[in-house]
Amino acid sequence: MRSNPRMRIEFRGDDKSEALDLSWLDWCLIRDLTPDGRQILFDETGLGGGQNGSVYVRATDGSPAVRLGDGVATRFSPDRRWVLSTNRSDPTTMILLPIGAGQNILLPTGGIHFQFGTWMPDGKSICFGGNEPGQAMQLYLYDVERRKGSRITEGGISGRVVDVSPNGRVAVAGLPSGEFALFPIEGGTPRLLEGLDPNDRPIGWTGDGAALWVLQRGRLPAPIYRFDVETGRRELWKEIMPRSRSGVDGVNNVCLSPDGQAYATSYVQILSELYAVRGLG
Repeated sequence: MRSNPRMRIEFRGDDKSEALDLSWLDWCLIRDLTPDGRQILFDETGLGGGQNGSVYVRATDGSPAVRLGDGVATRFSPDRRWVLSTNRSDPTTMILLPIGAGQNILLPTGGIHFQFGTWMPDGKSICFGGNEPGQAMQLYLYDVERRKGSRITEGGISGRVVDVSPNGRVAVAGLPSGEFALFPIEGGTPRLLEGLDPNDRPIGWTGDGAALWVLQRGRLPAPIYRFDVETGRRELWKEIMPRSRSGVDGVNNVCLSPDGQAYATSYVQILSELYAVRGLG
């Protein structure tokens, strides 16, 4: 038997439209979706992406993907001119890849190992999770113009979730306990988000900043909830199912537009071929 695992991407513009397969090479993971739902950001980190991985953008009309450079993708900048990415070989440097004409910009972190992060709404700073060698992971705020970062947290964070509210005042991130909290960007005591558990994954804010979109992992169809950050109330928004369920046991990541109508999702599909050989004896 021969297996052929692939990471795939699907996009749906609204509940009435057909899902569009936007897969490119062999291991494409969705990282971001523009608010208007017209463009996705993803990376290829399998054999097709090369040793250092490859970063791509692609229009959701199905036109060919455009390779921006080596690395692992993170987010579009608010003005859609840049993509925040990192290089596998040097986690202490963030990279800005231009979507149009221009040169790559290197952003040294001062020895902090970048793990994951996002842009601040004004596009002038980056909020990211990282750690100094041998130290716990923390939240940092990085000034792009000054090329300098400062630590936001003291107690440590965990997981691969950092997303800043639309007003730029708080960031949601995981705690070592498996819970989630809102961390004030200007420093201060984080507020625990009661009602979320370790199987939940916040994947973005609603446009008004009142709620989080939350993916519950380990289930298929994959449920997406709208979680009110003030009341802790959660309501089912939609359930996501790939066009073909064959060889799929879960959804890896989902990116939603702020209004929740458009979304792109990545999932692993493993298809196998079984061969019967006769006449060898």
